Amino acid sequence: MVSEQTLRRWIRDVRRGHRRPGTLVDQLKRLPFEPMGFARFDTHRRLRRGLPDLVARLAALPLLRDLSLTTNGLLLAEHAAALRSAGLRRVNVSLDTLDPATFRRLTRRSGLDAVLAGLAEARRCGLDPIKVNAVVIRGVNDHEIPDLVSFCRDRGFPLRFIEVMDAGNANGWRPDLLVPAEEILGRIRERFQLRPAGRAEPDAPAVAYRIEGGGE
Repeated sequence: MVSEQTLRRWIRDVRRGHRRPGTLVDQLKRLPFEPMGFARFDTHRRLRRGLPDLVARLAALPLLRDLSLTTNGLLLAEHAAALRSAGLRRVNVSLDTLDPATFRRLTRRSGLDAVLAGLAEARRCGLDPIKVNAVVIRGVNDHEIPDLVSFCRDRGFPLRFIEVMDAGNANGWRPDLLVPAEEILGRIRERFQLRPAGRAEPDAPAVAYRIEGGGE
C-alpha cells in the first residue's frame, strides 16, 4: 500500500511540473489502494493549467469514490463548471471574512467578490458539499464569527472554524491571536442554538454541531 506521504509527494511533483499528470494517473492505476478519497488539489497559489483534464483522468479510476478540491476560491467561478463536468464532486473553500478591508488585510490582495462568486457558481454547478473553512484570529475577524455562520447556514454550506496555528515566523503567530474552540462556540451561541452532532469519523479532528433550524 502506498503511503499518504508518497501520494502527497507525487501530487506535489505534478504541481511543480516535475511529473506529468498522465504519469501520476498511470501510477495510481497500478496501485491496489482502498476505495477512499485521497486526492485533494491545493490551489491556494494558482489553479494549475490543465487541472480539469487531470480531474477527469482521476475521476475515471475505478476504485476512486471521492475527489475533492481545496481552494481559496479566487478562480473558482471561472473553472467550477469545467471541474464539475470533469468529475469533481465537492470543494472546500477558504473564507475567513465577509469584509473587503479585512480580506485585503489577511490575503494582501483584493478578491472577496471573486470568492463569493466562486461559491455561488460552485453551488449552481452542483458541487456538493461545498465546505467553507474559516481561520479565526483575535482582533482581526473574531467579531465576524456569527456573520460567517449566518452566511453559510443561509446557503447550505457546512462551515468549519479553525484555530490559528503557529507556523513559526511564516504567519506572525502570537498566543494572544488564538481564539479557542470553546470561545468560538460561545460566540455562535449568542445568536444561534447549537446541538452536538459528534464526529464524522471516530478519529476525526473536528466535532460537528448543527444549528437548530438547519445548518452545520
